[in-house]
Amino acid sequence: DRRAPTSRVKRLAARTAKREITVRWTAADPAPAGVRASGIARYELWRATDSGRFKRLYTTTRTSRRVTLRRGGRYRFYSVAIDHAGNREPAPKQADTRAMRKR
Repeated sequence: DRRAPTSRVKRLAARTAKREITVRWTAADPAPAGVRASGIARYELWRATDSGRFKRLYTTTRTSRRVTLRRGGRYRFYSVAIDHAGNREPAPKQADTRAMRKR
């Protein structure tokens, strides 16, 4: 298995008044015919706040995490999947989803 897995954060509400939200993502580990996929080992959830750089928020084996938002903050999220063979999904050029906590 030499192919990198793929993942994507599910769409969030564009605006929310909630202090905490649940961020969920999906993933797949495709393999060519005749090769058995090794399966997803773990995920990384990345977040950028306002116009800042992305920072890794969590490394987990789960497909969702609770995230705290500060009032008036603008957030962008993406996920990265790593399979059992060590193949790592490249970071996307753009965030998978965005959210803003109302003031």
